[in-house]
Amino acid sequence: MAAPASPPLDAGLTRAQKARLHEVADLMLQIYQLLARARYISASWIQPGPHDLTAQLPLYHSLGLDPRIIYLYSILPYLAPERAAATQTTFFNSSPFVDFRKEEDVREAHDFVFRETDPRSAMRPWTTALSGIGLDARLVVYEARRHVVFFVDNNSGENTDFVLDGVTFEWSEEKGECVPFEAAWNGERGRLPKIEVVDKEAWDREKGFYDLEEDDDEDYDEEDEGEDENEEEEEDDDQGAHWDDIPARLAGHVLRDMLGWFRDLVIVPGCTEWDDNWSEGQTVDNLPLWEWRELRSDLRREQRNVAEERGELEVAEPSARPLIEERMRQAEESVAILQQACAACQADGNLSPTAMAAEIAREVESLTRELEECENRLAAPGDWMPQLPEGAAQARDLAQQVVDELTRRADRLRKAIAWELEWPAGGNGVQEESGAN
Repeated sequence: MAAPASPPLDAGLTRAQKARLHEVADLMLQIYQLLARARYISASWIQPGPHDLTAQLPLYHSLGLDPRIIYLYSILPYLAPERAAATQTTFFNSSPFVDFRKEEDVREAHDFVFRETDPRSAMRPWTTALSGIGLDARLVVYEARRHVVFFVDNNSGENTDFVLDGVTFEWSEEKGECVPFEAAWNGERGRLPKIEVVDKEAWDREKGFYDLEEDDDEDYDEEDEGEDENEEEEEDDDQGAHWDDIPARLAGHVLRDMLGWFRDLVIVPGCTEWDDNWSEGQTVDNLPLWEWRELRSDLRREQRNVAEERGELEVAEPSARPLIEERMRQAEESVAILQQACAACQADGNLSPTAMAAEIAREVESLTRELEECENRLAAPGDWMPQLPEGAAQARDLAQQVVDELTRRADRLRKAIAWELEWPAGGNGVQEESGAN
C-alpha cells in the first residue's frame, strides 16, 4: 500500500501569512538579481523557488521549525550548490549566502550565537537567519511572528540596522511602553542630547517599524485574528527569548532598503565594514582614475587566482578536480568582466595616458618598497640559521617556514611589478603567473 502523500507545505497557513512570506522571498530574489546585474554573482547561479524540500522535512520537524519558516525555505532563492561551494563571495556585510536545502546551513541558522552561555539567545521556531555566519559579520534575520527583519552583530548580539543608528528605546512609565529617542546632529558639534520622538505613530510609519496593533495586509480576516491569538498564547507559554523584543522594522521596509544600499553602494557587495559616512557619501578627487586603479587591482588578483587554480589542477587528485575546475572557471569569468570594466572605465572617464602612467608608476614604486622590505627580511635568517644547534629541529623548521613564505611573497611581488610595467599587455590577457594582490 502506498504511503499517504504529505500535505502541501502551505497547509494551515493563512493568505496573510503566505503573502508576508512571499514578500520576503520576492525581495530576496530581487536582491540576488541586483547583485547579478552588478556582476557580483552570475545570474545563472540563482535558483528561485519553489523547491522540493521533501528530503529536508524530517530535519525541519526534528528542529521544531514553525510551518511559516518551512514554507519560506521552499520559496527563497538559493545559489546553485556547485557554484556556492566554489565561490568565495559573501552576501551581506561579510556574512555568506545560505541554502536551507543543506543541513549545515539550517542548523546554523537556528543556533548561531551565544547559546552556550545564554540559552535565551537560541532562535525561536518562527525565526531564521537569511544569511550565514561570517567573521565579524552582521547576520540578516527574519522573524515571522512580527514579520520583521533585523541585523545581528556577531559580537554584540544587537540590531545594527542603519536606520536605527543613533536611536534608543527607553521604557516610559507614563506611556506604559518603550519610547524611541533619536540623537540630534549638528554638523560641527556632532551628536546632541537625545530627543524623544513625540509623534511615535508617524515615526513608526516612516521608519517601517512593526506595530502589534497594526496589520497592513488587505487580506486580514477572522482567520488572521485567530493566528494572532495563537501567537500570543505561544509567547505566554515560555519564558521569552533574547530576540523577542529586539527593536526591528517590517521586513518589506528593511529588504527594500537593502536593495537601495546595494544599488547606491552604501553597502558594497562582499565588503566587511559598514561605511560610517553612509548618509553623506564619499568624496574622491578623481573618481574615474580611482575606479580604474581599483579595477586593475581586482584584475591582477583574479589573474593570480586563475594561475593558482591552474597549478592546483595539475597536481590534484581526480576527486578534487571538479571543485578546482569550477573555481578556475569563476576566476576566468571574473577576469573577462574586469577587463571589460577597465576598458569601459578608461573610455567613460576619458583618462589620459599621462594620468594612467603616473598611477602605474606610483603602484610600481609601492610594490618595489614592499619587495625591498621582503628581501631585507629574507637576508636576516641567512645570518643566524646556520648557527642553530643540531638538535634545534623545531626552531629550524619554524624559521624555514618563515623563509619559504617570504620567498613566495617576494616572487609574487616581482611578478606584480612586471604585470604593472607590461600594462596594457599584462592586463588584457590571462597570464600563466600573476602578481601579488
